[in-house]
Amino acid sequence: MTNYYVAINHYRTSTSHGFANTWRVHRCESACERNRLLRDGLPVKDGSRCTTTMGIRLATAGERRRARQDLEVYGEAAVPFV
Repeated sequence: MTNYYVAINHYRTSTSHGFANTWRVHRCESACERNRLLRDGLPVKDGSRCTTTMGIRLATAGERRRARQDLEVYGEAAVPFV
């Protein structure tokens, strides 16, 4: 099964990318879903009703390798779906 990964900063708001050390890798079910997230964004966590692409990026090669290793060792819960 092919996995598609994005990194999401869990402290992002409508006006900032969040903090540098708070990126978490998430899986997407398809390349289309991953591309939609990168294009349209996700709801922000600061109480506003807007969505933003700030704080969402493609996972780096190292992050993808680590996510694959975590999936093998710890199972499905290690790298959640978006």
